[in-house]
Amino acid sequence: MDYKNVAREILENVGGAENVEHLTNCATRLRFTLYDNDLINTEQLNKIDGVINVVKSGMQYQIIIGPNVGNVMMEIENMGISVKGVEQKKAAKHSRLDRFFDVISGIFTPIIPALTAAGMLKAVLVLLDFFNLLGATSSTYLFFEFVSDSAFYFLPIFVAISTAMKFKTNLFIAGILGAALIHPTFVEYVAKGDSVSLFGLDVPLVSYISGVIPSILAVWFMSYVERFADHVST
Repeated sequence: MDYKNVAREILENVGGAENVEHLTNCATRLRFTLYDNDLINTEQLNKIDGVINVVKSGMQYQIIIGPNVGNVMMEIENMGISVKGVEQKKAAKHSRLDRFFDVISGIFTPIIPALTAAGMLKAVLVLLDFFNLLGATSSTYLFFEFVSDSAFYFLPIFVAISTAMKFKTNLFIAGILGAALIHPTFVEYVAKGDSVSLFGLDVPLVSYISGVIPSILAVWFMSYVERFADHVST
């Protein structure tokens, strides 16, 4: 699929970049809110190579592309659609539930390829073992097993970085927060059941390996702290 050409044709047939009031995407769809719905050419959109279907839901047009939607979204951004700008413009009009699902979708969509790759590698290993092509105790099998496990083991880091992208905050600091949740020292505290406190408050001794909610909450809180620090220091 020529992502750049698909993006160009989609923009042309929704009335151009200037007709886009709000744009976001989920795992498979581009979601457009337009200033003038009469300018959209649904018939031509359905003819674009790579577009599966066009669905109208309320005042929103959803262009179904499939798992390649992230690549098309990136090309649309490169063509002059400021996603950050239109999100801020439309945010006040969205219900809280809409905004919640938009945030969740924006966080997990970028890391889907990594999880998919890890899952496929695990499936290949199961097949190799089932057909006795590679023993489950062989060093090759064990090597690829921990490679596939790494996507889930380090998930807090990936989620923290993806959350930082969504909340427009520093990716590297967010990565540190995610890494802290699975740091060997903290993992050892959890294993031993040692008491840990922060500013006099007890820290729950829970394994955060493969966890996502603590990373999301930590980076969400960090985004406010960072904006406050930037405001004070400027």
